[in-house]
Amino acid sequence: MTPKRIFIGSFIHGNDIFQLYNEVQKILTPVIFKAKWTRQPENLHITFHFIGEMPNNEILKLKNVLQPVLETNYPVDLHLNGLKYFKRKNKPSVLYINVDDQGQVLQNIYRQIQIILFENGFIDQPRIHFKPHITLARIKRVTPDFYQAVENINVDIHYTKPVKIQIIESILQPEGAIYKELKF
Repeated sequence: MTPKRIFIGSFIHGNDIFQLYNEVQKILTPVIFKAKWTRQPENLHITFHFIGEMPNNEILKLKNVLQPVLETNYPVDLHLNGLKYFKRKNKPSVLYINVDDQGQVLQNIYRQIQIILFENGFIDQPRIHFKPHITLARIKRVTPDFYQAVENINVDIHYTKPVKIQIIESILQPEGAIYKELKF
């Protein structure tokens, strides 16, 4: 069978988040020359670890070692508090919603996943740095007005729904990736 492009993550859903996504896209589309937006609000997520291409038999092994994490619903207290962007070569490359992990639950999940991946040979070394965020768009080019437009958008959402960790497939398409939970 064909390998799948996967990551370990959690979908973040809610009407207020979906509304924010639509508002941000409407406001920023005129000041971004070229971007690939997350295709639909239902695809918004937090990534804990990007795996990449993996054969199905390895995905099944991954699922088995992650089972305790995948079976748990984690209560969280998150504050989505800002629209930001990562830079590449000093230019905006990824537009995202900042996630303030008030109880450090996401940090603990991340560390647990890193240890499991390391102990089971999926990674050579556990990663230490984790910046919880929700990606809205991958940016190619922006207008000079982009920076002020981002600063003018107020993001203030309190998110307390339980977080479920999933193995998610990323299906690349010209219009942008589609994300779906892998069912076993």
